[in-house]
Amino acid sequence: MEERITIYQTLDKLHLLLGSAKVIPMTGNKVLVSREEIGALLQQLEDAIAPEIKAAKKLLEKEEAILQESRNQATHMVNSANADAAQIRQDADHYNRELRAAADQEIARAKKQAEDMVSKASQQAAQTENEAQAQRSAILADAQNRASAIIAEAQRNADVLVSDSEITRRAQYEAEKLYEQTQQDCQQYSAQVHMNVTRMLEEVDNAMENQVNQLRALRQQLSAQ
Repeated sequence: MEERITIYQTLDKLHLLLGSAKVIPMTGNKVLVSREEIGALLQQLEDAIAPEIKAAKKLLEKEEAILQESRNQATHMVNSANADAAQIRQDADHYNRELRAAADQEIARAKKQAEDMVSKASQQAAQTENEAQAQRSAILADAQNRASAIIAEAQRNADVLVSDSEITRRAQYEAEKLYEQTQQDCQQYSAQVHMNVTRMLEEVDNAMENQVNQLRALRQQLSAQ
């Protein structure tokens, strides 16, 4: 504050000195002043201004230091934010890879289970069909044997008792009737076995379809994430 007062006072002295100076004839506005007085006033003015300049310089240096510190902090914050973002992306990628790996394992397990179910069902169906075929063949063979035995017995009786072939025809009729009934029973049994195998395969198909739907839902959930 004192330096500013000194500056104003020195400027006033300069104005007074110039205002009271003698004008040089034939020169227009030029005046005659003392070099010593002008030099002394300029020195006073320079001495008064120097602290202001130093203070301004210090203020500028302080502002520059503050700005540099702010820039450094901003750079550090940006770098830290970028590092955090990179880490978050890395963690998210790792988590997604783990989820996909788990989903692939679950899909592979379900696929293997479905294939095993189909294979087992096919084996059971084939085994059931083979057993049914064997049982039907056994029934037919037994019926044929029984029919042949009846015919043979009737033939023997007919040869012993009478010469008429009525007994033989009746016995043959009964044997053929028994054979036809046996064939019908075998067909019904085969139809029942076929229905059971078809129902078992439908149950396997439904189970597989449910597992496929569950896998699709799981894949959609993973895709949504």
